[in-house]
Amino acid sequence: MIYCTSLSNRGILRISGPDRLSFLQGLVTNDLTKLNKERSLYSLLLTPQGKHFFDLFITEVGDEWWLEADKERVEELKKRLNLFKLKSNITLEIDENQTICCLWGEDAASAFGLPLTLGGTQQTNLWHAFIDPRLVELGVRMIVSQDHSNTLKNCEGVTFVEEKAYKSYRYTLGVPESNQELWVDKSIPLENGMDELNAINWEKGCYMGQELTARTRYRGLVRKRLLPVTFKGTVHLNSPLMQGDLEVGSWRGLTENQGLALIRLEALGKPITCDGIEITPHFPSWVKLPK
Repeated sequence: MIYCTSLSNRGILRISGPDRLSFLQGLVTNDLTKLNKERSLYSLLLTPQGKHFFDLFITEVGDEWWLEADKERVEELKKRLNLFKLKSNITLEIDENQTICCLWGEDAASAFGLPLTLGGTQQTNLWHAFIDPRLVELGVRMIVSQDHSNTLKNCEGVTFVEEKAYKSYRYTLGVPESNQELWVDKSIPLENGMDELNAINWEKGCYMGQELTARTRYRGLVRKRLLPVTFKGTVHLNSPLMQGDLEVGSWRGLTENQGLALIRLEALGKPITCDGIEITPHFPSWVKLPK
């Protein structure tokens, strides 16, 4: 079974021009020299203080790079990048004719001829598809022209579901996305698993927020982690996670009986509650907690 949903909260910013590598390489957390037509990347644009500003999926399409980001903030992304443009020979253009889709399930990659490698990319006249660069288990991310959206709906073996189904699946894997769970100017990348999710290259040169991000890693300053949790009962998004009388965590997202919560590492292994309901943290295989 292959499940598919379109993500109404994601949009595309296209960057073209001969200086796009030198321009963007000094701003984002990943190494864009590794980007090509066969490999897409996941990266972050941070604030100067090393906090989350944008998460980006970057795909090479022809002579352009397509940046997938929060749809409601694509104009803000364009304005921010224009602040750093100076004399760089680049052009930034919002593309409102594209739909972002996610497909997951055991046969999702093979159905579209994609290798099971992170970021493995396939481009056709109908769509641009790639294995999610964060986790293979997240399936296929696809950019489809609105003119061809019906073609995908008619693919044999593909079942369309509501966005909340993908969100629930993503929560099961413990993966945050955009400003739904990654809070602008507040979230710290390493607390949210951005290292293990392949958003950061530690060997590239400087980028905005690099000094504080590196210091957090090398000095072992991570004190909290975003984790998937389950519970039985009703909890509220604004209610704190408690260990006795001590607040040990907060919610980043909820769906029915599961969620993503930022929890103090020192609290793990001991009972945690919220609104009197027991909360059970889970540890996906990709998560690497400090010893």
